[in-house]
Amino acid sequence: RPDLYAPAFRINSFLYGNSVDSADHNGNNAQKLYGECESLDEYLGMIDRVIAERKAAGCVCLKSALAYDRALDFKPRSKRAAERVFGKPKSNVAPDELKAFGDFVFDHICTLAARHDLPIQNHTGLGRLDGSNPVNLIPMIEAHPDTKFVLFHGGYPWIEETCALSHNYDNVYVDLCWLPVICTSACERFLRCLIEAAKDSARITWGGDSWLVTESYAGSLAIRNVVANVLSERIADGYLPEHRAKRLAERILNENARELYKLE
Repeated sequence: RPDLYAPAFRINSFLYGNSVDSADHNGNNAQKLYGECESLDEYLGMIDRVIAERKAAGCVCLKSALAYDRALDFKPRSKRAAERVFGKPKSNVAPDELKAFGDFVFDHICTLAARHDLPIQNHTGLGRLDGSNPVNLIPMIEAHPDTKFVLFHGGYPWIEETCALSHNYDNVYVDLCWLPVICTSACERFLRCLIEAAKDSARITWGGDSWLVTESYAGSLAIRNVVANVLSERIADGYLPEHRAKRLAERILNENARELYKLE
């Protein structure tokens, strides 16, 4: 149903494709999925080709669920650091070496995202909590100002940090995805914070994060409840006039995502 759905392309496996026996938390390996490569240069070219093919096939964004695999503290790495482990069996690669490879590949994917004009959706918050704070993404956010970083789940439990990122960086978008279901009161606090502190109401979106249509419908009811509660309060206390509150609801629930992902 392309009239109802547009696909995202998941990039986790690329960070675990240094050898054919490596895999992400879902058991996926990029070389097994998209073709084996003899060198790092060939591998990087394959990533570019696959992303271009997925965009041509209708994908409107890239998706990182890497917060389930590793910490989000990506750093710029040298190509030599990535080449050092490319093609080596998993048993011969130390965790810090694999992390350096993943850092280099994610940095490369951020560059490609800007080149192909595809936002990157980032799972933040609940996952591997020792490394899923969204502020860990600052080095990549600053290194790639032309790349749109969409931060999922409000970064829960780091909702104020996520709001601060939206305030400071014009290439950061926040997505209320899943948050109304995780903690309704936290979602309401987050939306209040965004209304007051975020510089651009056009960079607030939402999503159900559901497997089934019935769950998606329940998610839509949950977010509408949150938006209605918060905006009603803002109208009652005089912070927003009713017409502006209604317009903000339209943007959060529909128009912002249409603009971000270029949906018709």
